[in-house]
Amino acid sequence: MRGRAHACGVALAGYFLPFLSPSTVGLVTLKKGLLEGCVVALWALLPILMGWFVSDLEAYSANRLLTLVSCFSLIIAVLVAQILRITMSWQWSLIAMVVASVLATLSLNFISPEGLEQLTPKVISLLSGSFNTEIANDMIKQRLFVLSLLAWGLVLTAVVSLVVSRWWQGLVFNPGGFVEEFHSLRLDSRVGLGTILVVGFGLFFYREYAMWFQLATVPLLVAGIALAHHIASVLNLSATFLFFMYTGLLLFSPAFALILICLGFVDSQWNLRAKLSNVKD
Repeated sequence: MRGRAHACGVALAGYFLPFLSPSTVGLVTLKKGLLEGCVVALWALLPILMGWFVSDLEAYSANRLLTLVSCFSLIIAVLVAQILRITMSWQWSLIAMVVASVLATLSLNFISPEGLEQLTPKVISLLSGSFNTEIANDMIKQRLFVLSLLAWGLVLTAVVSLVVSRWWQGLVFNPGGFVEEFHSLRLDSRVGLGTILVVGFGLFFYREYAMWFQLATVPLLVAGIALAHHIASVLNLSATFLFFMYTGLLLFSPAFALILICLGFVDSQWNLRAKLSNVKD
């Protein structure tokens, strides 16, 4: 935050470290606004575009597709940070993040169909056996499956980047503020119920596109993680509790994610923080 040049330099160097560029872009947007965030994002795009220009000609279309994904990642970082800056609402920022990631990913099917055609067989061969026969034998469903993986990548990158951006902002301008803000993250009861209904509808009627509908649970997942942090703080649990939570989320992702999603949903309906405070008192 010493100036535009420093921010652009960090964003430029972020090409070599995961999440650094979008986190830097998000921090600048949160503090300085949309215009400054876009300027820094343009600098962050330079190494990505250079890597595309010098890429292997045989995989030119696939590399172009991945370059577009990286560009969308930075655009979403700016957009979501600006929404959080204006609304001060994590709920709407997370919803906008999911919607923007889905729209951006689906647009790849029209912007770079050749790249998707090159990338799909490689991904399918790597993940053979992890999806049903119906998808494996249907080219259109294969493409949608690969696009869903890209959508998840965009969403998870955006979540981590926004959290890091807000954390950095709190460290510099409001020490301790981020912890209080994140611990209080909770979805509205109607939003929580709506996300569960969307997922249930998708799993019941369009099971082969389950990964697309499961994207709707991301706000609940983040809310569940925030509640777990709040519980650890109120009950004075050691950092080991959070360590095991994140380890379980990484190693046993579906099961642990489901627990946190359920926790976020229950909290959205019955405000577990208030009940926890009453018990604590």
